Amino acid sequence: MKRFAIFMALGALLAGLAVAQYRFQNTGRINRILTLTSQQLDLADAEGSYPLAVFIDKLDRKDASRSYSRKLSKGLIYTIEVIGEGGKGITDADLYVRDSKGLVSVRDEGLSNIARVVIMPKADDTYTFTASAASFGSAQDGFFSLVISAAAR
Repeated sequence: MKRFAIFMALGALLAGLAVAQYRFQNTGRINRILTLTSQQLDLADAEGSYPLAVFIDKLDRKDASRSYSRKLSKGLIYTIEVIGEGGKGITDADLYVRDSKGLVSVRDEGLSNIARVVIMPKADDTYTFTASAASFGSAQDGFFSLVISAAAR
């Protein structure tokens, strides 16, 4: 019984170290996506745009897309960007923008960790923005951000 208790304590210690190492490794990756997102927001600001929404999430090979919805107003110019972390994570990010009827309004399927589209809605509508990872680096998962910005009036 004593051996079992020692074995369980050792197993818990090793599991705790593995979790701590996993969290530490992801901290660097999360910092990378935050830095990339901050750089893109600085570029948008320099272009005279302001952020409406920023989503940060994680994709993996089994679940390689996420969707978000937002109402956009007629006549405004919006820039939507998906920024993959690159490196070991998302190396090819894609972006699809659908209107409330489900029709694809615009897409970016280029071979880059950044996907960017510009849209000027013809009517007020709720749009769905789907970020997907077409490829990953050596990791089984990857972090990304989706940024929706509007041009200043």
